Amino acid sequence: MAETFINKTIETNQRFMKKQQQYAETITQVIKTCLEDHSINKINSLKTLLPAIEEVVVKESPICGYLMYILADSCRKCNLYEDSIHFGNQSLHIREILYGEDSNEVCICLDLLSLSMLEFYQYEQSSKVFLRSFKGKALGGYTTFSQLVLDINKFIVSITEQSSVLKKKLQLQQQKQQFKVNDILINTLVECNQCLQKIYFESLKDTSNQSQERTAEIRKALISLSMEQSKLQLNDKKYLNAIKTYQEILKILNNSGLKEEKLIYESLVLTYVKIEKYDQVKSTIDSFIQMGVKCYKVPSIDIASVLWFSGKVLEDQSDRASQTKLCDLVDALRYYLCTFKISREIGGVTIGEESTAVAQKKIREKIETILYNNRPLKPEEVLTLVDGMIRSTTTDFLLNGSKSQNWLLKYVYPDFMAEDALREKFDQLPTKTGFLFKMNGLMKSWKTRWFSVERDLLSYYKYNNDPKPQGELQILEIKSIEILPKDKKFKPYVHCFQLVHPKHTLILAAETEEVMKDWVNILNKAKQYWEDWSNISLSL
Repeated sequence: MAETFINKTIETNQRFMKKQQQYAETITQVIKTCLEDHSINKINSLKTLLPAIEEVVVKESPICGYLMYILADSCRKCNLYEDSIHFGNQSLHIREILYGEDSNEVCICLDLLSLSMLEFYQYEQSSKVFLRSFKGKALGGYTTFSQLVLDINKFIVSITEQSSVLKKKLQLQQQKQQFKVNDILINTLVECNQCLQKIYFESLKDTSNQSQERTAEIRKALISLSMEQSKLQLNDKKYLNAIKTYQEILKILNNSGLKEEKLIYESLVLTYVKIEKYDQVKSTIDSFIQMGVKCYKVPSIDIASVLWFSGKVLEDQSDRASQTKLCDLVDALRYYLCTFKISREIGGVTIGEESTAVAQKKIREKIETILYNNRPLKPEEVLTLVDGMIRSTTTDFLLNGSKSQNWLLKYVYPDFMAEDALREKFDQLPTKTGFLFKMNGLMKSWKTRWFSVERDLLSYYKYNNDPKPQGELQILEIKSIEILPKDKKFKPYVHCFQLVHPKHTLILAAETEEVMKDWVNILNKAKQYWEDWSNISLSL
């Protein structure tokens, strides 16, 4: 590329030696004209000078490239967009020859071309040219990553404003045009994000201090672009795409504890709420709190804000069509309790712009309201109950989801409500049905039986539609669940396991190893749950 540039310069110099007087006059006139304000007269003057320029310099010379750029810029300023795009492409061609297709000079020309196309309502072409410039500057390091974010934000604003102007001209095609513009913007952001992600992961390989600063700058740019991308996707009601965007950036942040990560978690949770994906709301909140516990000090204002947000979301969810309404309310209550305890331990927390005193009062009111609305208690009894709960529990205990949730169900709510919540929890408990082979204890022979795990009971039937089981075992009474080694005495079956029970031991076999492991896993999970439930001893 350098050789091309040198050869073109030498060729221009040779022409200069032959036509020095003409060269000096022509170039002087060109420079004077270029320095004039943009106008139709300036454009016409430069066009008139083009033949003279071609006589004294090589067409693919820096002077011609600069002149074409000035012409393109002037035409754009005077709304002559077709001419602007024409001269812009000529300048681009010259710059590609002289400086290389990925040079900064090419990127500068692409920016002008993109703007001319955008103002001429050529949105798709403008987006493609902008992307080429963005990638060239990002990969070539011609500007900062924060400036790249400003560039794409400016592009978004420009294309949005231009599409609004076009809508007035094309009223009948308004909705169709707007939809197309949204797609173009989203696709542009997706490609920009992919480009930055590639650079980001490459930068992680370098552990020097300078590289770490650069990595942090790229990450900040990625977050900004991802938030803009998800906002456009949400506006376009592409909720699943927005969710995917949030999840991708959370993988990059990887429990860094940055304030942006907190914001993305909140946005992800609220998006799930919007599309009524209640299970995902709860699992995302669990991940959000795990991130908070890992990255923030417990107790601290940061973790309190995470818990307060989570409590509000689950309290709202308990008023909707969630299948686990009461359990959601119980979780909201324990998150409020956590927030209240943290507030007391660190001398107060803030919620939004409210003072610590107002925030603490608001948190306590939330706790009292939930209890008052769900228990047949007098107001003064609710106050006593809240004080007892605060004294009897620790933040660490309340953050232990399974145990603290069961404690609240068992000791805070009346029996009929605890039973309702238990039904909800049963729906989430592992359940399984299917045929297994059961060894007959006396005859040492195998019988095929239909087994069922439901709630706290393991039952087996002669057939899968039998109304009455042949046998039942309380899961909590099972002492151990063990996979057995392969043994001749279990022939013809090799995938065997046993359940040790005080009354008798069941030896069972499955057709495959995968089925056997699945049964063992389900039974262990159910056993663990009922052990946790029965071992609760904390009382007020």
